[in-house]
Amino acid sequence: MTARNTFDTLQNASTPVAGHYADLETKIEQLVAIVNVLNAKAADSSTQGAIAQVYTFAIPDAATADYDIVVDDKIEVVDVVVQKRAANGGAANTVQIKSTANAISDAISININDTLLARAASINDANSTIVAGGILRCSATKAGGNAACLVTVLAILRA
Repeated sequence: MTARNTFDTLQNASTPVAGHYADLETKIEQLVAIVNVLNAKAADSSTQGAIAQVYTFAIPDAATADYDIVVDDKIEVVDVVVQKRAANGGAANTVQIKSTANAISDAISININDTLLARAASINDANSTIVAGGILRCSATKAGGNAACLVTVLAILRA
């Protein structure tokens, strides 16, 4: 078929009958509904679920330092879990989650063996909400031994 024949065929093609795209329109409506659910943000008191956000900090065996993530949306931190990545933690080695300089979690001891988990014992609700563009910080303190760990922060999107 030549280019000219293809053009003539397309030009003479009939218009689809009404309702031909009804199935496609239904699927687009369903997709829009799914996107709206995924973008939902929970109010302070919500009867509907919210999408959880998970942030991770891979903390190396290095000197005391702060590690920052700028959050895109307003979030509320609800849990912090630490997985030790190497043996021989130091007695005073800790990690702590903050909103810039304000403590969200308690200082979590990472004086534990490789593969073990530690969890925040407390979340300070006065500091646990971070505005869009705010800083989610993990302060890692190394006093000795090996401080390598993975810090996982669970948060909820807030309106």
